[in-house]
Amino acid sequence: MSYFKRLVLLGILCFSVFFLSCGKPGPADLVLYGGKVATVDEGFTIQEAVAVRGNKIVFVGSNEKVQGFIYPRTNVIDCQGKLVLPGLIDAHAHLHSLGEELTSLNITGTKSFEEIIEKVAQRVESCEPGEWIVGGRWDQNDWQDTSFPVHDALSAASPDNPVYLTRIDGNAAFANAKALELAGITKDTPDPFGGVIVRKPDGQPTGVLVNRAMNAVLAEIPEDTEAQFKEKFLKAINACLRAGRH
Repeated sequence: MSYFKRLVLLGILCFSVFFLSCGKPGPADLVLYGGKVATVDEGFTIQEAVAVRGNKIVFVGSNEKVQGFIYPRTNVIDCQGKLVLPGLIDAHAHLHSLGEELTSLNITGTKSFEEIIEKVAQRVESCEPGEWIVGGRWDQNDWQDTSFPVHDALSAASPDNPVYLTRIDGNAAFANAKALELAGITKDTPDPFGGVIVRKPDGQPTGVLVNRAMNAVLAEIPEDTEAQFKEKFLKAINACLRAGRH
């Protein structure tokens, strides 16, 4: 092959490479399109598509322009108008607390003390005698009678199961007679430093414990077994995953 022909072929090859590189920017490993892509530029603009190569975002822009990153091996996902966020790193998460809330008796939004008694009575049916019933998030301000409850009716519905229900703010709790008995809280028990045992007119505890008065009952609640611990974490993780798919 003559020198001139080699030169011509080399020129054609260079032009082809240049032309192809100008036509398409190269393959992306992942392309998300048809979404609402939240950026972190100065205007926090919303784009339509994003392309990722390796561990880097190589393009953010329109559905039309992202086509240049789509090759046969590119994983392409239609976001169908859903929101796409940059990677978010949370400093911490209360997974165990979430797991406890998902496995405990949730009485959020109850409209009366009688409704709480009904929910506890239903839980008793599935519990073994002596098994703790723990839950909470009650708020007497949501009830028609906004005064603090008294344990008698609750204790009658759960005579063999200690019950401990925290208030929505976490600064108070409500215990039935069995829980008070296990904690040794009686008419003669003095209020602890930093806490209050709310009492009936005759001095008997109503079951409402404020701040450090809760500690005596908390100390009697058995620690989770390894199986219970894992169950709570798995429920919390799965709840987070479900929320992350929306």
